[in-house]
Amino acid sequence: MTYEERENHISKLIATHLGIKGKTLSIQLRRAGRLLPRDLHRNAEVLVNAVAHQASPKLARLVDNQQVERSYNACQDYLTSIDFWDRRKGKTISLLSTAAFNLLTVGGLLAGFLIWRGYL
Repeated sequence: MTYEERENHISKLIATHLGIKGKTLSIQLRRAGRLLPRDLHRNAEVLVNAVAHQASPKLARLVDNQQVERSYNACQDYLTSIDFWDRRKGKTISLLSTAAFNLLTVGGLLAGFLIWRGYL
């Protein structure tokens, strides 16, 4: 598997499991921000640098194949463990629970104000 194929595969995994679109892996990493752990960012940057270094014969000698393989495996393992629908369900539950808490708080404050003013 070439470095470009590995980079494209990780890019597709980020798009499907995190929902982050982008033309290249480096753009997707920039857009991902805190959705990805710091060490995963570093591993993905190793892939991006390997692809960039392959364009030049002198720089291609600087690429460590074992490090690229470890980085690729780490990225693949992490991204395949993410469940897109579970993340979406968690965000929905969080949004609904926040709205319910806010509604109860405003209702309680309104009831307290009405009791304080003597309307209830």
